Amino acid sequence: MDISDQIPIEEATTEINYCYYSSFIFIVNVVVFFYKNYYMYALFFLILFLTSISFHSNKNNITYLLDKISILMVVLYGGYTFFGKYSHIETVEQSIYASLVITSFIITIYLYYYGFQCGKYCFSENKNIANLWHSMIHVVSCIGHILIVLI
Repeated sequence: MDISDQIPIEEATTEINYCYYSSFIFIVNVVVFFYKNYYMYALFFLILFLTSISFHSNKNNITYLLDKISILMVVLYGGYTFFGKYSHIETVEQSIYASLVITSFIITIYLYYYGFQCGKYCFSENKNIANLWHSMIHVVSCIGHILIVLI
């Protein structure tokens, strides 16, 4: 007798924790930033990775707060790094990267804060849809922050 015959379909196929798994993309940031000698940036993303997997596997007030603090650290340090480089842009390639960084920031704000206001995207009533959009934010922010160091 196969064990899968005893598991109802609903239990076996629902609730993939997309946000938990998409948090692992932050390891890419840690590696890239360490390789590029951005050690503080790498540390902040390592902390974000740890708080993100903690929050997305065990949601409570403490893991939520720790995750938000680490997000704030990454955003502030990313902004600091971006604006430090922005005034020294000299090539078309750097200008394109800077434009993509700004675009990634706008996408993130739109999906999260506009979604919050309207009950869409990350705040959809359908939890699977909400988690997929939130996972998209993980990917977009990963790319945006990597582009900051490439400017």
